[in-house]
Amino acid sequence: MDPAERERFDRSSIQVVQWRDGKPEADVRNALDRLAQRVTEVYLHIDMDSLDPRVAPGVVIAPVPGGISLEDMDDAIRTVFARFRVRAVTLAVYDPDHEGDRTLRTALRLIDILADGARVQRH
Repeated sequence: MDPAERERFDRSSIQVVQWRDGKPEADVRNALDRLAQRVTEVYLHIDMDSLDPRVAPGVVIAPVPGGISLEDMDDAIRTVFARFRVRAVTLAVYDPDHEGDRTLRTALRLIDILADGARVQRH
């Protein structure tokens, strides 16, 4: 997180699960379970610069070394859809001028995962 984001989160009641060296420092599912005790609907915002640069190097802000793997992001998204009604989603900060097809393929995979979650929610 950039310093301004960190400050806003520190002043809020939002729990942040930090990632270091490609691994969460807390249990993501437990954090989402705690949130589910307070809300039933969410807006899901995904910043692609949080992903490991090996799967998404083409982003506006330099990607985070040791960021989230595509598999962990897949699991987190599916966990969100399983616990909440997702009202809207943003997939942000892709910049095709920074890199070739790898980030585009990752973005398209994330869109597929999001579409799967939306289909499951409708049924």
